[in-house]
Amino acid sequence: MRYAVTIAALVLTVGVSACAAGANEEGFTRADQDAIKQKTADMAAAFNAGEIDKVVQHYADNSIFMPPNVPLLRGQEPLRGVLQGTCFGGAQRN
Repeated sequence: MRYAVTIAALVLTVGVSACAAGANEEGFTRADQDAIKQKTADMAAAFNAGEIDKVVQHYADNSIFMPPNVPLLRGQEPLRGVLQGTCFGGAQRN
C-alpha cells in the first residue's frame, strides 16, 4: 500500500510537470515598452494641447470610466463630454 501511494504521487508529479511545460510565449519586449512610452507621450501631448478627439482615440469603444462623484461612464462619447466640461472648460482647442 505504501509503495502504491508513492508511485501514484510520483506519476501525478510527472504528469503535472509535463502539462506545465506548454508553449513558451514571448514576454514583454523592449518594443512593447517603447510602444507604451510613445502612446503615453502622444496622449499627454494631445491632452496638454486640448485636442479632445486625439485624447479620446486612445481609449477603446467599450472603455469604462469611473470619475469621482459621477455615475459610471461607458464608451468614448461620455468621456468626450467629461473632458469638454471639466478639463477644457467646455471648448475644444485645436
